Parts: sequence; structure tokens; C-alpha cells
Amino acid sequence: LDPADAMPHVVAKGKPGRVDMTPLQPHDFAPIEGTEPPAWYRAKLNAAMAQVEAAVAPLLPNATPEMLRRNASVLWAGVHGISSLSTADKLANVSSQSAGQMIDDLVGLYLAGLAASNARSPTAS
Repeated sequence: LDPADAMPHVVAKGKPGRVDMTPLQPHDFAPIEGTEPPAWYRAKLNAAMAQVEAAVAPLLPNATPEMLRRNASVLWAGVHGISSLSTADKLANVSSQSAGQMIDDLVGLYLAGLAASNARSPTAS
């Protein structure tokens, strides 16, 4: 399985047919320390994460739901970080690459690592 084919829809804005990894903007919900997020926020986030988990699942056929969630969360956080830096016009402080190039690299390399890990040990990751 080619990692690039496993998750073709998970990259950011401006690419038709691809999922926006940042549907929850900071102004949607500002968490207060020690409180739980509202149910609507949790539902929105769970729906988005389920899409990422479904895309990662073919690379980890023996993964537990917790493993899928963890790997999807790593990808989500990485893409969110790149997107946040780009949106704040601070990405140039980190790299001369565009946000799209960085996201493609992050997702492609992470998925390649998952595929390689799974090839070595079906229960890895």
C-alpha cells in the first residue's frame, strides 16, 4: 500500500476533494482550564478525527482503536500546527516551504513510517 494513496484526502485548504484539517477555529471554542469542552465541540472534533482514523487504518490493520486514535492525533496536531503558523503569518520563521509542501511532507513521511513499521511488525505503532 502506497502511503500517499492511504490518506489522499488529508491535507489542508485549496485542494478540491480534500478534508480541511482545521474545521474548529480558535474562536469556535476557547477552553477554560479544568473544564470539559461542550458536547457540540466534542462531536465536531470526533467526526473530523474519525475521518483521519479511517484513512490511517489501512496502514495499521491490526491496530487497536487507541492506536488509531493516537496516530490520527499526531497527524492532526502536526497539520494543525503548520496551518496555525501559516494562518498567523509565522510559517516563514520556521521554513521557506509553503504550508502545503510542509503538510504534504509531514503526512507523506508519517504515513510511510507507519507503513514501514507495519511491514516489520503487524502489531507495531
